[in-house]
Amino acid sequence: MKELVVAASTGLLFAYQAIRDGRRDPGEWERQLRVLSSQGFTAVDLSELWLPLADLTDLEVAQLAAAVKAAGMEIAGVSIIDVDLASAAMLELGRTKVRRAITVTAMLGARYLSIGFHSLPGDQGMPPRWAPSDEDELERVGRELTSLTRIAAERGVELTLEMFERGILDRSANVLAIIAAAGEKSLGANPDLANLLRAPWPLVEDWPETLRAVLPFMNYWHVKNGVRTALPDGCAIYHPTDMQHGLIDYRSAIQMAVRAGFRGPLVIEHYGGDAIAQAASGRSYLCAIIDEICAYEGLEIKELRHQ
Repeated sequence: MKELVVAASTGLLFAYQAIRDGRRDPGEWERQLRVLSSQGFTAVDLSELWLPLADLTDLEVAQLAAAVKAAGMEIAGVSIIDVDLASAAMLELGRTKVRRAITVTAMLGARYLSIGFHSLPGDQGMPPRWAPSDEDELERVGRELTSLTRIAAERGVELTLEMFERGILDRSANVLAIIAAAGEKSLGANPDLANLLRAPWPLVEDWPETLRAVLPFMNYWHVKNGVRTALPDGCAIYHPTDMQHGLIDYRSAIQMAVRAGFRGPLVIEHYGGDAIAQAASGRSYLCAIIDEICAYEGLEIKELRHQ
């Protein structure tokens, strides 16, 4: 797989009901992946929003790998959410889920496993903004990730933490504190900047501040864009846009990342309207920017060779 490959996420692109109804039907997987391939994508991020990846049997994992290959694509990485490593009541469940996801990622021959600590909003509405449960929360989560990161490294998998507006990973300081507590070089950051823009409350930090802080640890990147409409009470409403017209300047962001040494996949997510068409347009835009920046910086895009 090439460095700085622009991949498609199966999550938000395939989150509509007709797809979710067939999420355990291997016969549907190749047909769905071919939709992304037909739009020019050569790599894909396999998301838990599409398939319950940590619950797949070994046979289903083999069938999924075959579907990706048949669609003419490679796997940029695997993304899971709803992992709780902070609360005692959910800890063992979280450990088990990550361990199985590591196994699935390795079986698929993928290099990256993106972990989100957030869950999707349920019937009770939007969860509140994050507040520390105790003084040791960040340290405790980091310690749990130490052993999980080592298990992943033994399987040739790098873990990365997906930033999200609701929960412990809603700011760069928390990401850095958790990575420091884990003490493992192969634990990285996935700065999903548009996630942070969605917060209905005032932003903790702006996107350049977030990106600059986590750049040394960035190994995977979920990308999308949007705008915030301010409300009289100081809060805001978020609206998704295409990659070019939101608040995040991806030309500047990618140049910052490349200069800091980032060479991992950029995974396009989108929701609203024709998400697949929007993602395809975003792929063309990002690929042009990457080519331009690499030429300007005198960098050659190289093939990644998995050991």
